[in-house]
Amino acid sequence: MALADIPSPGQRRRLDSWKEVADYIGRDVRTATRWEAQGMPLHRVPGGKGTSVFAFTDEIDAWMAGDQPEPETLDEPSATVPPIEPKNTIHPGARPRRHISKALTVALLFTLATAAIVMRSVPAPPDADTLRVDVMHTGVSLADASGVSRMIHRFAPRAGVPAGLRPPQIGDVDGDGVPDVLVGVSYYLDQTDRSVQSGELLSLSTRGDIRWRFGFDDVLTFGDGAHNGPWVLADWQSGLAGAGARFAVAAHDFTWWAAMVAVLDRDGRRLSTFVNPGWIESVLWVGDARLAIGGFNNQRDEAMFALLDANAAAGQAPGTEGTTFACMACPSTPPLFYATFARSELNRVTAAPFNRAGVALLNDRVTVTTIESEGGTTGATAIYEFDRALRFVRARYSDRYWDEHGRLELEGRIAHTREACPERDGPGAILVWKAGEGWVRVKPAISVYEE
Repeated sequence: MALADIPSPGQRRRLDSWKEVADYIGRDVRTATRWEAQGMPLHRVPGGKGTSVFAFTDEIDAWMAGDQPEPETLDEPSATVPPIEPKNTIHPGARPRRHISKALTVALLFTLATAAIVMRSVPAPPDADTLRVDVMHTGVSLADASGVSRMIHRFAPRAGVPAGLRPPQIGDVDGDGVPDVLVGVSYYLDQTDRSVQSGELLSLSTRGDIRWRFGFDDVLTFGDGAHNGPWVLADWQSGLAGAGARFAVAAHDFTWWAAMVAVLDRDGRRLSTFVNPGWIESVLWVGDARLAIGGFNNQRDEAMFALLDANAAAGQAPGTEGTTFACMACPSTPPLFYATFARSELNRVTAAPFNRAGVALLNDRVTVTTIESEGGTTGATAIYEFDRALRFVRARYSDRYWDEHGRLELEGRIAHTREACPERDGPGAILVWKAGEGWVRVKPAISVYEE
């Protein structure tokens, strides 16, 4: 992984362990390891163990603020899948970094046991002057340059996990000359009867006025019955700025596998909805009209990655027709691209939770990272790379994957070494849905659309 250039001394603080990095970003160690796989700049200790790291706060701050070079457009896009065009605007807080859901049992225990607030301060962009937004269990506050803070929105006593998945954002998103404060609430938990209510995305003025709020109240009917939530907000991200501002919001059923992502206009009105037979946990604008999503496909029991046309996103995952995973009243229109990724040997041996996928845009590559094991602090992952025309370029396992593989060898749970492992060269082929053909097996470095 390429590291950012190190700035001159005096402009940074060094973090010397995974715990210090996790404490600085306001997340746990497992999240920090996943963020590294998605581009967060960390350094390895020379001569140390593979898991020994250190980091600099200024580099992490720049990455968190989305301070990355714009990708270049490739010269030869695919003739079938519209290439991903560069975005005109990248907003603060737009780094993809969430893959927090687990298998159903683990998810329920984790969600109810950790109904705590991630207290994370996010520096505001220049057009929001020197304001800083903080999210606490009581509500949302703004602080000025002197550090004086004032509460602008109070959560009800039943509030669950505000902004537990993506830091709040402040800036003139809709181009009206006035800063907007965007805050995501995963869900609301009634402290009296422990009942769960659906989460929402809030747009607030700096005075605390609620400009708009969006939450899912859908009832989705599948072959196995109706899914009506509560809907847990899994991820959100703002897209274009100005009059054409749009937002992507993903949510999944609190208990079952149904999930959807909605595209909203600048006023929080829903424009379209895409439905998936498995949790959607990652949304990422990769172009002005292109939205990438990552998560899991329960029908195939594999991680998934898809590309949607934000101008016509209404539809559902392909290959569900005639099955219990088909959404009865949803459009059958498939997305521009849909692929699934098989569980790895390590995932199967450890009986780890589903190998959900997250998406990142790094230089000229779309990177899909699947979580194969979360045991200890390893954060074992598989990394898949696509070019901008969504041709499958290559796949590999992370170093921590092989660290975990070695541990399982010593425990006798894996009977071969890395050198003798059938997957020593990385994950094998993926499955891509191709119109007229169904699921097509695609190997790395071979275009999905070449014969």
